Amino acid sequence: MKKILVKIWTIYFSFIFFIFFYFFSVYKNFFGIFGILPSFESLENPKDNLSSEVYSSDGILLGRYYRYNRSVLSFEEIPKNFIDALISTEDTRFRKHYGLDIIGIFRAAILSVILRQKKGGGSTITQQLAKNLFNLRSNQKKSFLEKIPIIKILITKTKEWIVAIELERSYTKDEILKMYINTSCFGNNSYGLKIASNNFFSKKAIDLSIEESALLVGILKAPTYYSPIKNKKRSLDRRNLVLKNMLKNNLISKDIYENSIKQAINLNLKKDDHTSGIATYFRSFLKNYLVDWCKENGYNL
Repeated sequence: MKKILVKIWTIYFSFIFFIFFYFFSVYKNFFGIFGILPSFESLENPKDNLSSEVYSSDGILLGRYYRYNRSVLSFEEIPKNFIDALISTEDTRFRKHYGLDIIGIFRAAILSVILRQKKGGGSTITQQLAKNLFNLRSNQKKSFLEKIPIIKILITKTKEWIVAIELERSYTKDEILKMYINTSCFGNNSYGLKIASNNFFSKKAIDLSIEESALLVGILKAPTYYSPIKNKKRSLDRRNLVLKNMLKNNLISKDIYENSIKQAINLNLKKDDHTSGIATYFRSFLKNYLVDWCKENGYNL
């Protein structure tokens, strides 16, 4: 019995040592085989590819120049019902964990590996922000090990976990929420809640109703699959699931829930691209000037 116990403890501590050594190796990118991680400077100053906005002298937005149609909101401009819907659906323990949800990870492992169910993902909001900011799944970040299918998943997930922990160390929970909401893709050429609320409902984000916030949160899981434009039935079902999650977490009353799920999806679509808006010819002329001006002054249009 003593020999058995010694072997068990030896295996246990060897496993723990291996886990720590593996994470440290990925973090330090030993021998360059794991691929690089974002630097501390890039964590402190993440690039989120914002659009440039053109205003008239009397404060009217004429249009935007962008590669990704994205503009930022301050935390105060984000409606509470959207934050409640987001946390209750994507990461119920967001305020309690430090970037990784251990309970969610084990649940996802049990459901997917043991029970073979495609449910219960363990990805936190902070991990999803890591993907949004640094695009860890892009080919530019991959090492030769990450080209091997199973190993690629393991290394990529490990990097996301490491970056998520670093983000939690560098930012407050509210700052993480703000960055995630401002960098997420909602489909329909909409990056960030400010653009999404304008493109889907022609209104400011702070004016979104509970039903509209729930709809946009539902889209985040799969922007095309749950698009209210292309797949209205799926989008409606997903919205109602988000509302159910809010009820489950006591964020809305039963009366509000029952009334909200009866509401149809009422979109007020607004086209927002380079060919729409005010003074399109002027903006086209102005772009030629700004491209040269940005190069001379160190900006990215």
